[in-house]
Amino acid sequence: MKNKLAKKLLAVVLAATLAAGMLVGCGKTATDTPAPTNSAGQTTPDPTKPADPTKPADPTQAPKEPVVIKYGSHWIPELDPNYKDEVTGEYTMAEARRQAALAGLQAIKDEYNVVFEFVQYTEGTDVALMKSVLAGDPYCDIATLWNGVEATVLGQNVLQPIDKWADIFNDEETSWMLDDKTYGHYYLLSFPSVYVPYFTFIYNATLVEKAGLEDPAAVYLKGEWTWSKFEEYCTKLNAFYANTPADGAVSEANGVVKAYVTDYRYAGLAAMFSNGGAIYDSTGIAVNNEKTIESAKWIQKLHENGLLTENGYGGMWDRSAQEFQKGNTVFTDAPNWWLGGTGNSLAERGESQGIVPYPRADRLSKDSDEYGMPNTVGDSCGILKGVSEEKAELAVKSYRLFWKTFYATLGSDWNKEAADRGFDITNEKFGKDILECFKEVKKNLKADMSGLLGFKGTWESIFGKSLYGEDGTSSDYAVAVETVLPEFQKVSQNMEAILASGEVHDNVAPEVKSGVVVVPVGTDLTKIDVTKYWTASDQIDGELDVTKGRVEYSNGFDGSTAAIGIFEKAMKMIVADKSGNENSSRAMVVVYNPDNKTAPTVTVKAELPKIKLDQAPAEINWVDFIESAKDADGLDITKVAENIVANISTLDTSTPGDYSVVLTITDYAGNSVEETLKVTVE
Repeated sequence: MKNKLAKKLLAVVLAATLAAGMLVGCGKTATDTPAPTNSAGQTTPDPTKPADPTKPADPTQAPKEPVVIKYGSHWIPELDPNYKDEVTGEYTMAEARRQAALAGLQAIKDEYNVVFEFVQYTEGTDVALMKSVLAGDPYCDIATLWNGVEATVLGQNVLQPIDKWADIFNDEETSWMLDDKTYGHYYLLSFPSVYVPYFTFIYNATLVEKAGLEDPAAVYLKGEWTWSKFEEYCTKLNAFYANTPADGAVSEANGVVKAYVTDYRYAGLAAMFSNGGAIYDSTGIAVNNEKTIESAKWIQKLHENGLLTENGYGGMWDRSAQEFQKGNTVFTDAPNWWLGGTGNSLAERGESQGIVPYPRADRLSKDSDEYGMPNTVGDSCGILKGVSEEKAELAVKSYRLFWKTFYATLGSDWNKEAADRGFDITNEKFGKDILECFKEVKKNLKADMSGLLGFKGTWESIFGKSLYGEDGTSSDYAVAVETVLPEFQKVSQNMEAILASGEVHDNVAPEVKSGVVVVPVGTDLTKIDVTKYWTASDQIDGELDVTKGRVEYSNGFDGSTAAIGIFEKAMKMIVADKSGNENSSRAMVVVYNPDNKTAPTVTVKAELPKIKLDQAPAEINWVDFIESAKDADGLDITKVAENIVANISTLDTSTPGDYSVVLTITDYAGNSVEETLKVTVE
């Protein structure tokens, strides 16, 4: 099945107008026609109506007691319409969404005799799910995967394929719920409805108008918004604003307003999807296919011709939004959470923020199925292994009906959605076109699966290096990308092997913590007790033996303790769990003179920090009260917080006032000095 967020999400909101007719069990109207019944008074099927493929073959066989489907999430208030704030007792969900969720719950109860039990993960999503599947007791039936954890969970092989039920998402109304195939199978269901992609292509409509150019939204709606048309716009805009100073507070755009300032990573990804390319799609690795290569070359062309000004290789990814906010660029790809702020900034200057789908490759027609805009896959859902096939089927069908009903009930106010994101849809000249393009963006969204597989970061690196000629990389993307293919293929092969194994794969690295390694000069670091300075634990294996780890030295420190000094992040302990997952932690090394007998030199801050009323004494960092504390060799004693101890026997943080606190400052050789502070609780 070809899953398109393009048609998926638009269909969801268009269904809003059918909401009243879609909900089950919401009551009849005066014009309802009674369903036909047999002699026993039972409802008989209407032969003129097609059967619902998701409805049980024989509803009379539904169990009397509802089937409980556990729906897991990291944050229950997001899902449960009956969740109340523990303090206020008020519902936490916005009322419109709450009513939509209640309608969804009623629909699955009426249709499948199913009730959702919302459960919240008590630890990290990946850890909670893996541990439960390994124990043979799935945490939930439907598992919400949030914040990009999909790649980790998929690699754990704890999700079961849902191919058997993919056909129920064939309709336009719910096709958006099923993500594309990954390694030949359907594993993921989409969770939230989105209106704009992670990085959104926007423009300053006022600056376009001042340059005498037709509004891009109008150009798009006429079917003329192509790569070549965009090149023409950028050329004319650069010429028109060649002598218009940019705001120097942020801009590095040669001091003048530019046509297109952006981050090359998101411009490259957008160009790729606008030409039918991808990094990885349902067919496999696509980073080196003809369409993707052509897209990279087009961005290279914009770069070389000065039509695109990037944030710089490895630059600040959201700098372009700041440029746009200050009026330093006409077009940009901005993080979607910036849109309200950028729109407000433009409005304060009397300017208008517009949105338009990314220009399409010239070879494509206006309505080509190949065209799309990349939307980072995230906040998905999956069915855990260990859930019976019967219950898994019921979970998938209930998920579909719940969210179908939810969005049909909620509906969509396009005007409000667009306005909330800062787009000037009330503008008499181009507001209507901007609103239409806002809808078109949602219609053309396609899932970018590359982040799930660990490919995106590698692709961004090689693309940037080829763009800037970094590290001797070829400036020809087609040549440069060949260097990463073996890495991509290895990742792909490893994932395929894991998914084909049928076994749960522990891919969660252990946690390694470090303190400060304090040793006298001349110490043999290979013989120190590392358990004094490092601890390691794993969510599956429990406490790990750090003595079996390996130590590496860095930052100019070679392991020698022949000289007195402080060496930041000098020792790294690398520890592996039983599955071979590694993690590490760096420790500072302090080498001191054990023969030092001189008391340390301490300077207290001239203005002491205030202590908050009712602050727990254990939360007070007494290092903050010291300007400097050094031993006879000049070593900073404050590097180790335990070197400063406070006598708080007279301190009462529950009562405002001034108190005397005695600090004892001890250097690494054991020499001490006391300082009496007058602290204030306010």
